[in-house]
Amino acid sequence: MKKTFILLIAVFLLAFMVILLISMPFITGMHSYSSNLNQNEAIWAESTWTKAVCNEENYCLDVLVTCKQGKVVNVKPIGKGVQFSKEWRDPRTEEFKAEWC
Repeated sequence: MKKTFILLIAVFLLAFMVILLISMPFITGMHSYSSNLNQNEAIWAESTWTKAVCNEENYCLDVLVTCKQGKVVNVKPIGKGVQFSKEWRDPRTEEFKAEWC
């Protein structure tokens, strides 16, 4: 009985891993683009990701940024903000923090 249970769990985990590997290309944000666009154009058509936005007092908020053709079309707060100590320094470069699309 115990061997059967372990075998069942192993088969389930293997099936889960196969499904996960098959779906990997679709978790990068290229899920919605017109079929008449090539892959390079599709990347610029629309993309969505999260970005941390911090102010001078080290209060940071995660936002969901949506861009179309290299321009911001929507910024939506997600989750709660975080207040870091006065000594905390954002490890990101200024160039990286300024980049939105």
